[in-house]
Amino acid sequence: LAPHGLVLSADGDHVFVGDDTTNAIIRITLSSGVRNIVSDASNGSGPQFDGIRDLVLEPGLDRLLLLDRDGLALYAVVIGNGSRTLVTSDDPESGPPLAQATILEYGTVDGAVFVAGASAVWWIDTGTGLRSLLSGGTLGSGPLQQNVAGMTLDTSRGDLIVVSRGD
Repeated sequence: LAPHGLVLSADGDHVFVGDDTTNAIIRITLSSGVRNIVSDASNGSGPQFDGIRDLVLEPGLDRLLLLDRDGLALYAVVIGNGSRTLVTSDDPESGPPLAQATILEYGTVDGAVFVAGASAVWWIDTGTGLRSLLSGGTLGSGPLQQNVAGMTLDTSRGDLIVVSRGD
């Protein structure tokens, strides 16, 4: 098992773990430790993701959002049946390309997810797959974030807080 991404279910009874070795999402029941595969090449339908970098729960939709190993594509996975849908990839018509994306954070604004990479932060509309660059390169002010290690959304202030490693 090569775990990448961990998310708690809305009811708090399960955790979902991405296994980068088997390209699977596994549900673990916390009270018993029982593990079930939610989605992989044999479980669920739709395009198969290639590796897992991070996972987030999309509240109210009974689905997970998954960033692939290369940080170039975002998938939606229905928890109930494991079906997979490609939300966005490196298609240039969908917006600025994802480059070395590593971290996901679900936003409460218009069904969006925030994605952070080596030196940029993107906003992705999960309904349309359209991407917008929020920060990076010449966009935004202040020091350029490098090697993003984590982020969280401060819903009371409407701020996305990003922390970077110094390496």
